[in-house]
Amino acid sequence: MSYARIWMLRKVLNDMDPVESMEMLLQTMKKTRLNGEFLLTIG
Repeated sequence: MSYARIWMLRKVLNDMDPVESMEMLLQTMKKTRLNGEFLLTIG
């Protein structure tokens, strides 16, 4: 399951402007405490 989520995250970030993708990534990471929780919030 996590591989599919990581692939989805990479696809989403690749379609975005680099600065915008980093801001989105950091904002999402601040909202979660665990890696699994973070991956569940993607997509």
